[in-house]
Amino acid sequence: MAIRKILLPLQAAVTTEAAFATAVLIARKWDAHLAVLHVVTDRTQESPVRALFERLAAEHGLVTTEAKPNADTSTASFSALYGREPDIVAQ
Repeated sequence: MAIRKILLPLQAAVTTEAAFATAVLIARKWDAHLAVLHVVTDRTQESPVRALFERLAAEHGLVTTEAKPNADTSTASFSALYGREPDIVAQ
C-alpha cells in the first residue's frame, strides 16, 4: 500500500526547511501529496509561513494543488487553521 498523503505541521522555526526537505524526499518516493498544515492563533501569523511554503515548494519543484487520488507525481498544498496546535493536529 502506497503512502498517498503526508501531513507536515509547520511553524516558523529553524528546522522548517529541513523538515520540508525530508518530507519532499518521502513524497517523491511514493508520489504522495504533501499536506502542509500551519496552526495559528491569529491571521497575522499565517503570512510568513505561507510565503516560506511557497518558496520551498518552488525550490523543490512541487506543484501546489489539492490532493488527487492516484496521482503520478508529488504535489503539495498549504492550509492554515486557527486554534490550538495540539487540538488541530490531533483532529
